[in-house]
Amino acid sequence: MKIRIFYYLALFAFVLSLLIHISTFFNVNPQKIFPAIWLFHAGIFIVFVPAVLTLNAWNQGNKDKSPFAILKIINVVPILMKVLAFVIFIYAIVNLQLSLGSANGQPQIVDGKYVLQQRGVITEYITEEEFNKYQAYQVRQFSGHWMMFYFLSATLHKATIIREKKKV
Repeated sequence: MKIRIFYYLALFAFVLSLLIHISTFFNVNPQKIFPAIWLFHAGIFIVFVPAVLTLNAWNQGNKDKSPFAILKIINVVPILMKVLAFVIFIYAIVNLQLSLGSANGQPQIVDGKYVLQQRGVITEYITEEEFNKYQAYQVRQFSGHWMMFYFLSATLHKATIIREKKKV
């Protein structure tokens, strides 16, 4: 029963992460709308740690210690879920690579002015509109990983639910 709570929580957080991520493509700065958006980082631990602990418990008797043993564990989930997990994983990697080169620093407000700053050095003065755009880029960069971890957590929890039901 407890696993179901984590499963639904992970799915809910995934959907929110997806909506946040999509909003960044439409000139929306989620960070401006919801400054506590970075709590999604912490939320990952709420659903991912129990998934990993469950995996470890299931893997105790398993002789296969290869990095691909996880594929055997999730083989019980629906194929669509496995495909989505793979696609989201690849997307998160590509998204990170694309967004790393999208700015010449981090958007900051220094002395009331909008700037891009890198390692404490102002690299560029920007407008408020550009500031919001760069903040949205930051959110896009991280939300790709939020989606990945939340969906992976949901997938692992779903595998546990199915295995407990079947007693596999």
